[in-house]
Amino acid sequence: MAAWGTSQASEAGSGLFRAFPLFGVPFILIGVAMLSSPYWARRRALGSAYAITDRRAILFAAGWRGSVTIRSFEPERLTDLRRKQHADGSGDLVFAQDLRRDSEGHRHATDVGFLAIRDVKGVEELVRTLAQRHG
Repeated sequence: MAAWGTSQASEAGSGLFRAFPLFGVPFILIGVAMLSSPYWARRRALGSAYAITDRRAILFAAGWRGSVTIRSFEPERLTDLRRKQHADGSGDLVFAQDLRRDSEGHRHATDVGFLAIRDVKGVEELVRTLAQRHG
């Protein structure tokens, strides 16, 4: 009788051990998502464009499923610029920040402007000229 109980217990436990590797699947998926995030960021950046006209600065940002978000900044909104420049002259020209709260109530800020551009100082001069001309 004891032998039957032991063999029965090992068969019941073996089902659990067969399913145990499935507990690692979410971690593998999260790892793949984290490792592929630069690819998705680059793909989104390639679908974005910036324009400066004589009346405004315009941001075209690619979204999911072919959508495009268009944001327009009139000269009076271009007075508080912030430039982040790298050694090679590329960088970000930030016009504003989008603030949001997560589910726990923490605030998160996202920079809005011309991001990851080559000659950030030259573009800043163009935007400041636009703002001064209409100021």
